[in-house]
Amino acid sequence: HAQVARALDLDLPILMTAAARSLLLPRWRDEMRTADTVLDVGIVPALQRSAHLAERWRVRLLGKVQFQALLLVLGLVGLLAWLYLW
Repeated sequence: HAQVARALDLDLPILMTAAARSLLLPRWRDEMRTADTVLDVGIVPALQRSAHLAERWRVRLLGKVQFQALLLVLGLVGLLAWLYLW
């Protein structure tokens, strides 16, 4: 974290994504499927940390459908990686 805060200067573009809204609750509710349950997207400096990673960067807040699609793709990529390594 300290090294990222100082800047990494990576030679590649960075895309930081998060749901357009956060829902941080102690117990599961169905509406958590369409919200970020890890990051508080209201804390803008956390999202702007991408600026310390590379010269080319972008922050994108995803709507409900986009966020669900991203989670599906990440799940499929994880499954394919597991099958490949197995």
